[in-house]
Amino acid sequence: MRKQVVLAGLLALAGFCADSTALAQLPRYRAPYRAPAGNPLPSQLNYFRSDVGLLDPYNAIVAPQQRFSDDIRSLNSRQRLLQAEIAAPAQLRQTEAASTGTGSVFMNRSHFFPAPNQRR
Repeated sequence: MRKQVVLAGLLALAGFCADSTALAQLPRYRAPYRAPAGNPLPSQLNYFRSDVGLLDPYNAIVAPQQRFSDDIRSLNSRQRLLQAEIAAPAQLRQTEAASTGTGSVFMNRSHFFPAPNQRR
């Protein structure tokens, strides 16, 4: 009887130790909140910051942010253009040969070798 109690206690202790990394205890990653209408403060307010260092605030913070957003906008427009080109149906080249099975007779190669008086 005593061995059974000790064995049950060891099994319970092993079960608790095996599940020590419960998922409920791990912190979940949360993306930072972004307002639906965009940033409520304009990037030009960074012009009044005093913690920039050697450069003036405009050339240290505001101008690079504006260049970055301009670059992102141009990349997005270029991506939309390329996606539209991919989605557009391919232009098929018109052929002079008849489609398969139409106007075919044995030894008829007139569509490959036109007569000298015919113009293509």
